[in-house]
Amino acid sequence: MNEENPILILVLMGIVGYIAFTWWSDFGKSGSSSEQALLPGASKASRKAVAVAIVGTVALLLGEVFGEISLGIADAQSQMTILFACYTLFAAFGEEFVFRGFLYYDKGGSGLLVTSCVAVSVLFALLHGYVVKWEEGAILFDFGTKALFSTSAIFVGSLWFYWLRFNILNPTCSLIPCIVAHLTKNLGVILVKAAQGHLVGLY
Repeated sequence: MNEENPILILVLMGIVGYIAFTWWSDFGKSGSSSEQALLPGASKASRKAVAVAIVGTVALLLGEVFGEISLGIADAQSQMTILFACYTLFAAFGEEFVFRGFLYYDKGGSGLLVTSCVAVSVLFALLHGYVVKWEEGAILFDFGTKALFSTSAIFVGSLWFYWLRFNILNPTCSLIPCIVAHLTKNLGVILVKAAQGHLVGLY
């Protein structure tokens, strides 16, 4: 994602917004006779599942922040524009809809489900572009402390989001806890960046 391309960011926000609107329309049908036609995870979740999602995510975020401080990489944070910060909140839904909504395999028992969640979480972490990135027509690798730590944190976060969808507190496998957790994480990151002086400019 190029943070310096506001038009692309706005287009992506529009696409995610439309998908979210469609998903929410299906969510309103949850419990009706048409429930089988619902989009993935468009079902209700308990307050306990949502509360666990928020508390667990805050704990993970605090662990990440203190980990960066202890490793001396807190100042290596990338800068974020206000527009891109807004996009990350939209992305919280878009990424959960795609990754936790579709990218897993649960047809062969719990073992295959766990294996698929781990494998997709590796992909999810790598796609965030810390260790592997595409620049000027070439694939570049970064195995520095910051890149490895951030990639590991995203990997753990992805496993957490999968757990929130498939754990016993969420018998309907609703995406609501995942979306709430992802929103909590991204909002927390924005607040941390703002506090550290890394939230700069409108776009």
